[in-house]
Amino acid sequence: MVLGNLLHAISEARNVVTVEPVLFLYMLGSFLQFIAVQQLLYFKVCVIKFNDTVMCNNLTMYKDEEKEVSSAASHWVIILNLALTVPSVISSLFLGSWSDTTGRRTVILLPTVGTIIYCCFLIVSASFIYTSVWIIIAAQAILGVTGAYPILTSAVFSYLGDITTKENRTVRFGILESMTFIGSSIGLFTSGFVIDNLGFVAVFIYIIIVEVLIVIYVLLWLRESVSQYGRFGIPERIEDSVEADLGKVEKRRCVELFKVEHFVKSFSAVFRDRPQKRRLQVILLVICLFILELVGTGERDTITFYVKKAPLAWNSTLIGVFSGARNLAKCLGLLGVLPLVHFLGLGDPIIAAGSTCFRMVGYIIIAFARTTLVMFSAVAFMTFAGIPAACTRAMLSKLVAPSEQGSLFAFTAAMETITGFLGSLVFNAVYPATLDIIGGGLVYLLMAGLLVIPVALLM
Repeated sequence: MVLGNLLHAISEARNVVTVEPVLFLYMLGSFLQFIAVQQLLYFKVCVIKFNDTVMCNNLTMYKDEEKEVSSAASHWVIILNLALTVPSVISSLFLGSWSDTTGRRTVILLPTVGTIIYCCFLIVSASFIYTSVWIIIAAQAILGVTGAYPILTSAVFSYLGDITTKENRTVRFGILESMTFIGSSIGLFTSGFVIDNLGFVAVFIYIIIVEVLIVIYVLLWLRESVSQYGRFGIPERIEDSVEADLGKVEKRRCVELFKVEHFVKSFSAVFRDRPQKRRLQVILLVICLFILELVGTGERDTITFYVKKAPLAWNSTLIGVFSGARNLAKCLGLLGVLPLVHFLGLGDPIIAAGSTCFRMVGYIIIAFARTTLVMFSAVAFMTFAGIPAACTRAMLSKLVAPSEQGSLFAFTAAMETITGFLGSLVFNAVYPATLDIIGGGLVYLLMAGLLVIPVALLM
């Protein structure tokens, strides 16, 4: 009797705790990787260029050489981003639709395994510091082929779309979205400590351990949400789960991955005709996501430069505290505010539009902030910053068929990846060009202005 109750409790827990730990662990590993790879690249460029490890370890004492290394490293970062962005966008458009028939678990595992392979290359590159930077570029391309972040996010949101109802989907999407901020915060906080005290190789081993935990979790805990009969949701019968995991149906063979129809379905999920003007609604919501990602990229890329200069002149510690507080506020919004306002009966469009308005106020405060106290007051308004994207994804998921979840989120993930790359180019050009206007704050007024568009579309 006790054993039966325990097994039942475990079974129920597997329905409640699903892909949230996957996204948390993946974002933890991704931000550890992001910080470490940039620093490794910077160090390798210096060592290869000047053949002097002592100087490269104390590069801030050599201003001319530091400027030369920074310039060269910046060019390599662009190549590095392209090596990841291009293949990951293409592969995600295939893999998303493919997961609608083969299941989500395989697609979740692909970028995880890709990251493990990537880190093995990075360990070699860090161990043999004089090896070419192109080794890192090639490894980044391999990671991109496995889908990387775009396909991982596509798969986990598709999974929740499969197993949730329209009533609880928004809150579940909000909880899942919060895992991004929690994982990234821990990754940012711990990366510097590990690099400074244990070195690059230790960081990459750390990431491999994190990715292995994801693999174990997916294989032992996460049930498949796409059954062999084309049904979506947690299988009610053990036979369904086992057969879905084994992928015994002919149409799920791996060779189907390379069919052009998967690529086409990713676009069809957004642009095909739908009754009751649903196609227009889908397109408008995708535009909302595009602008939210564009603005988010601008914020991430400029905020450090903005607070480091006078009159704020923050040090690294204060920047870290602000970044942590901002991410914590976003988590509180997704885990506390979103469920509360949803419980009160407010609709997704109203919640998303209202939250975006609060975010706009936060950017306006940042634009005119001249003291640390005023700058930190903007964090209160940033509590709502993560809610619009979660609500928008939930609304999109409710507008398409269960068999289109993977295709839809593959398209949006690919679009957000491209937007992130383009947004980085745009805002990194706009910010230095407007430094003399409102002390560099004009770029945040521009972000606030751009957010008027999703507010108008959501109302």
